[in-house]
Amino acid sequence: MKQSLLAPNPLPRHQSLMRLGPRLCVALALFGIAASAQCGGLSVSNTRLIMQDGQTSASTVFANDSNTQFLTRAWIENAAGIKNEDFIVTPPVAFSPPGKHMRLQVALLHPENYPSDKESLFYLRTNSVPGSYAKDSNSLQIEYGLRVKVFYRPANLEGNMVDAIKELGWRVEGGRLLAENKSNFNVTVAAYSINGKTKQLDDCVIAPGHTLQLKLPSNTPDTFSLIWGCIDDYGTVVHGETDLKKH
Repeated sequence: MKQSLLAPNPLPRHQSLMRLGPRLCVALALFGIAASAQCGGLSVSNTRLIMQDGQTSASTVFANDSNTQFLTRAWIENAAGIKNEDFIVTPPVAFSPPGKHMRLQVALLHPENYPSDKESLFYLRTNSVPGSYAKDSNSLQIEYGLRVKVFYRPANLEGNMVDAIKELGWRVEGGRLLAENKSNFNVTVAAYSINGKTKQLDDCVIAPGHTLQLKLPSNTPDTFSLIWGCIDDYGTVVHGETDLKKH
C-alpha cells in the first residue's frame, strides 16, 4: 500500500485572508473560516485529507483538549452519509484521554473502484461520547461529531486545484447565478460577493463536471462584479473575480 500524504496544516487565518479581495476579506473575517474541524473541545488538525497522485493512505491528528475522557469511533462515508467499506480507519475505536492526541490513519483498500480521470470525495467521520456515558447504557448520551473531507486524487490527473478555482465558469441564467466546474477536481466554494455584498456558503462542493446554482438577488444590476472564495489543498482561501451581465 502506498504511504500517506497529509495535506499540510492550514495557514493561520490572517495569512489565508491576505489572498482574498478586500471585500471578501471583511466578510470571511466576520464569519470565520475554520482552520481545523472542532467541537466540544475535540478537533482534528486538518480540514481536508488528500490522497495525492494515486496514494492510498493519509492521516490526521485527533486532539482532546477538554477535561473529559471520550470514547471515539471513526469511519469513512460518502456525501450521502453511507459508510464506505472500501476504506479502513485506524484505530476505528479508541479512548481519548483529556489533553491527549492520537493519529487517525485512513487507508483506501480498493482504488480501482473509483474513476482514474477525476478526483473522488469522501468524508472522515468521528463520533465521540464521554467515557462515563459510554459505560452506562441507561444514560442519555451526549455525542460530539466531526466531519472532514477526504479526497482521492488519481495519478497523472490533469490540472491543479488553484487553476480549478480560478477557472470556474460563472454565468447568469434564468435569474440564477451558475458556477460550472469543468476541472477534474472537487471545488469547495466558501463565499461569494456581488458588488460588495457577501454571502458565505456552508460546505458547498462542486463536483467535477457539475454546476452550482445560486439564487441571484432581485436587486442585482444588469452588470455586476463577482468575487468568489474557494478552499485550496492547504485550507487556504483563494479568490477569483469577474464581471458578469444579466441576460
